[in-house]
Amino acid sequence: MAVASFEPFQLIDQLIEETKDFHIDSGTSQQLHETDHHKNGSRSVLLPDQRIEGEELFQVFKERTATRFYDRAPVDLSDVGTILSAAKEEDARHWPRQISKGIDITLSVIAWRIENLQCPFFYDYCPETHSLVPAGEIPEQAEAENWFLQKEFMFAPAIIIVHGTMNQAVQHYGGHGYRHLMVRGGAAAHNAWLSALTLGLTGTVFAGALPRPLRECTHIDGRHRTQLCAFSFGKPITFAES
Repeated sequence: MAVASFEPFQLIDQLIEETKDFHIDSGTSQQLHETDHHKNGSRSVLLPDQRIEGEELFQVFKERTATRFYDRAPVDLSDVGTILSAAKEEDARHWPRQISKGIDITLSVIAWRIENLQCPFFYDYCPETHSLVPAGEIPEQAEAENWFLQKEFMFAPAIIIVHGTMNQAVQHYGGHGYRHLMVRGGAAAHNAWLSALTLGLTGTVFAGALPRPLRECTHIDGRHRTQLCAFSFGKPITFAES
């Protein structure tokens, strides 16, 4: 009986080959998801115009801190739209070659406490129309304890899930496609964080939701759409003066 090798580089090569086989398969599932996505288009929520006022970026860099706990107040829909737009615009500016090959990232929102928006719900951001497209029903916050490894994230008003077409990335770049997409995802989440800070919000970049609830409730199946990272945000906690 052959003994499996656990040499690090051999294991990495094996994982890359398995990833290619895993992701580059029939597009039927992806086509079904895209069909459902278009069906939901009639229920899309147009976002308010992007806000341009806010704190200076230099000041934000000086004072930024990662925060995992937020005020119970809902976040403004206009702030959500500004954050999504800023992150997506930066991605389009810096990764045109990958985008032209069909390697794309999507910003989705776990909406639990957002003003003037149906919550709880899972939405995809559509930059072409600056709108949120319903993409899945999610549980109430009190019932979402199995969504995150760190339970405090289940109490965030909103979480942006960054996910991408990993199958396309691996098809065009092999093992390096994984690295490319992870760098893009991290950059998008970081840009979302900076945008939130300029609006007076607070947040943190983290690994994301657990795969199983995403797969069960949304179109992020880990194959055609792969979660890259996430960004949770909300209004800072304030303490009343005694």
